[in-house]
Amino acid sequence: MLWDNSKFNVNSEEVGVGWIVLYGLNMISGFECAVVGLYAPNIVHHRKKLCMDLITLKFAFDVPLFLMGDFYETLLPEERSIGYINHVECRDLKKFLAICNLMEYPLSGHRFTWFRGGSMNRIDRSFSSPDCHLQFNDLMSRRLPDHRQLLLGYQEQIKGWKPFRFLDCWLTHPQFMPQIESRWDSDCKQFPGR
Repeated sequence: MLWDNSKFNVNSEEVGVGWIVLYGLNMISGFECAVVGLYAPNIVHHRKKLCMDLITLKFAFDVPLFLMGDFYETLLPEERSIGYINHVECRDLKKFLAICNLMEYPLSGHRFTWFRGGSMNRIDRSFSSPDCHLQFNDLMSRRLPDHRQLLLGYQEQIKGWKPFRFLDCWLTHPQFMPQIESRWDSDCKQFPGR
């Protein structure tokens, strides 16, 4: 994993089989979080062990979490060029994501992240906990050429109107309603865009 020390200050790290966790502070916003890089093994019971390790880590340290890397499994049939999906392994990955309450960042520019012969799959992904999505809701995953690193960064800004987006996790944030109420009661009298 690579990072810019002027933007993310690492306080501590943990290393396990197939994963590394960096605990630190976003130097721009002061947001404390953990960043996990992983490389899932190709053997099913080893992937289950990896998931159990990450679940233990998630709840032991209870900080907002970014999780990215090679999960070695797809979530949907359209994420494989051949359309075949292993439903048991897919269910295991979905269960892991639900237990850890992780949400996926969209992949920019490409549908697949791994290529071999005529086979293409999306096995490299970026997820985070809801607090990370609240803090950094404009992030996107970008794939470097064929099954290499994922970059998690801000998407290019497109000028003009953007559709309204709402994440259910916002309702659980303690500052959500006070923020909405203050904006609602502010002195903005005209319709935006006029």
